[in-house]
Amino acid sequence: MARLWLMAALLLLSASAGSSVENPVNCEVDPKELAKLIKGLMDNYKVDGMLSLAVSIPNEDPYNLDQVINEKNPNDVKEMLLNGEVYKGQRLVAAIVEPEKQGEKREHAEYRVLNKLKLQSQPGDLLIIYSYASPCPRRCTNLSNHYNIITKINSVVNSQTWGETVFVFEKVFKPKNATVEEHELIQALNNLGKSKIPLKNIFRCDKIEGSFKCTSCSNPDTTGKSVTPFCYTNKPGKDNKSLGGSTNVDDDGWKTEK
Repeated sequence: MARLWLMAALLLLSASAGSSVENPVNCEVDPKELAKLIKGLMDNYKVDGMLSLAVSIPNEDPYNLDQVINEKNPNDVKEMLLNGEVYKGQRLVAAIVEPEKQGEKREHAEYRVLNKLKLQSQPGDLLIIYSYASPCPRRCTNLSNHYNIITKINSVVNSQTWGETVFVFEKVFKPKNATVEEHELIQALNNLGKSKIPLKNIFRCDKIEGSFKCTSCSNPDTTGKSVTPFCYTNKPGKDNKSLGGSTNVDDDGWKTEK
């Protein structure tokens, strides 16, 4: 009997250990810690233009950028980006909009980052995908468009075992020579929220009255079933405080206006 009990105990421990590796416990994203993390990324890698990046952060310290920043001097990374290259590190991939091509549309920064993306990671690591502007409705989150980012995001999330996956943007998308309605911006975020990154893990992180803050795009007032206004509008809130800024883009819809 003692031998049977010992065998059962060993089997239980083995199964428990296996499940902890294959199915790491997901932790809720802390908006305050996320804001510090995004600020750190911007302090090191911010360049003119529609920057996008993807970063894999070890789960033992998911809000520590040391392993990312120590890969390569951030100034060297920024120089590569401004030269039109895609920087591909072990835990960081970054790009701006593709350089101009004669008679062809250029690839969005997000698409360039996500295309064939493979980051170093261990089960349970934190994946953050950052885009300067919120996803555009007619291309980025349109599944019928070859250059949509939802298909790429699903591929990246499915290819590795992540603890949490987060999509972050800073400014509300605003076409320079066209109009986009609020309902289109809302639909774009809802479409993105149906990807492998749920709406609650889509954040707008922007400076509000001098302080960098991150807000989930899942509206808590509606049990998460609708989009938080902060994620699609810059109209003042009930207290008449600014909700942040938008970004003007060129005719292709994704280059920051100087």
